[in-house]
Amino acid sequence: MKASLIFIIILFFQVPLSKAPLATGIVCTKDALLPHLSYSFSYDGITCGLGFVDSTKAKHTNPSPMSVPTNDTLDYSDCAQKAWATSLLSQGDDNQKTYDSSRFIIDHCYPYNRLEGIRLGSFFGEAGGALQYISNDPNRWPPFRDWLKKVLYYNLDSNYYCSDVDAILATMQYFNAERGYDRNGALAIVKFLADSHRCPGMIDSNTWSITRSEQYTDWRDSSHSGHINPLDTTLPSLEGLDLQILRGPQFAAVKDAFTPSTKTKLEYFTVSENPFKEETTLRFGLADAEYMKIEIYDLLGNKVYSDSKLFGEGDEEWRIDGKLFERGTLYARLMAMNGEIKTVKLVHEK
Repeated sequence: MKASLIFIIILFFQVPLSKAPLATGIVCTKDALLPHLSYSFSYDGITCGLGFVDSTKAKHTNPSPMSVPTNDTLDYSDCAQKAWATSLLSQGDDNQKTYDSSRFIIDHCYPYNRLEGIRLGSFFGEAGGALQYISNDPNRWPPFRDWLKKVLYYNLDSNYYCSDVDAILATMQYFNAERGYDRNGALAIVKFLADSHRCPGMIDSNTWSITRSEQYTDWRDSSHSGHINPLDTTLPSLEGLDLQILRGPQFAAVKDAFTPSTKTKLEYFTVSENPFKEETTLRFGLADAEYMKIEIYDLLGNKVYSDSKLFGEGDEEWRIDGKLFERGTLYARLMAMNGEIKTVKLVHEK
């Protein structure tokens, strides 16, 4: 079979072939992760779940947010040690351990763009390269794609985003049983990247023509074998691929988020302790999952704090560390993507 779009776009993974079977419901246990390190993990076991709630089974009609980082992070030195150990693993032939460990690095070390010279995004390639050789079962790709969507916005660095999308492209060599090897789906992603001017280094001028040529060759060969079907070159939408999250975190978290909404999303906004000294918690309710932004200003109107996060439907909290502010009056402004704003007055005492 000729080289596919996936290996034109992504970096080749230099991982020796292994015949280790893919476990059903992979569990990243302590023994499976970086076994040769001299120190032990503080985790009894880490489950590599998909990170999604099926909207058909959830309490509400909208899916849960797909890219909300947990607070289960490691400090920089620990992450750096594990990153180097995982890089050494990738030079061997234990693909399952490389896959599990690479995912562990992303899940628990996402705040750091580089770990002693190793780009955080490179572990998407390590995981995808290892998975390429774990087994020949095509069903191994969709769960990996689901995880890649889950972690896409754990870190907002552009190199991190592009490395994740690069790995998502690799999973298109098997989309599902109906689509199989989805070249049209892969080209839909390529077109989105080109139209949005994201990740220009991933796409070259020949990608489109080469992929279409391969698609025609496959169709011609299948026709010669007696299976004559129309050549379908129709590109699906990102929504049709369930990859609308590539547009931005809010597009996956909110049903029909790309359609302007007049519905009130920010239902209330209060504070747990006010005045406060050490810390306080902003509390608010959301009618839908939403990408929220918080800005805090001092009495003179100077912005002293700003952050944004993705939250789910219902009651949510945002902890504010008092160490970040001088003593005095503050104003916290909470903003939703649809333009709604609520403000509360804070008093910081020391």
